[in-house]
Amino acid sequence: GLATDPSQLSGALTSFVQSYNNLMDQVDQQVGSSGGPLTGNLIITTLEADLQQLTAYQGSGSVKSLSDLGITFDGTGRMSFSQTTFAALSSSQISSAFGFLGSASSGLSSLAQTFQQMSDPVSGLIATQENGDDQTNADLSSRIQTLTTRLNQSQSALQQQLAAADSLAASLEPQQQVLT
Repeated sequence: GLATDPSQLSGALTSFVQSYNNLMDQVDQQVGSSGGPLTGNLIITTLEADLQQLTAYQGSGSVKSLSDLGITFDGTGRMSFSQTTFAALSSSQISSAFGFLGSASSGLSSLAQTFQQMSDPVSGLIATQENGDDQTNADLSSRIQTLTTRLNQSQSALQQQLAAADSLAASLEPQQQVLT
């Protein structure tokens, strides 16, 4: 299984790097002056902090960091995976790599819970914010409808007043001619 097979571990690390870089691309699209609609949003700042925690994780065995596994970072924060560095690991380092990566309750993999807490479809930060945004949208739509109704009523009243004033002016015109 994966717990003893370096080639499966190498494939898993390659997938991890690709997934991480894809997420970084999506986060970067929401950051800065040319960022998307989530610029400055709590979701993005939380994701950035979670990603930083992931990349800074330190283990305790002979494999203490992602770089020990052949994962490096470029100037934009993107990961790359060196098969050469990974292939040079000894069997004891491979064993330590599995300890470093860990499980749902230990090692690097335990950090997956922070991402799951964020994406949980019921109670996660994304769902909570989405529900809040939906409620705000509904409230604004209701307020817009109320204001539109009031505006239409005011416009109708003004049109009736204008028609009455026009009618009054038309009826006063013959009297003004008589007076002149």
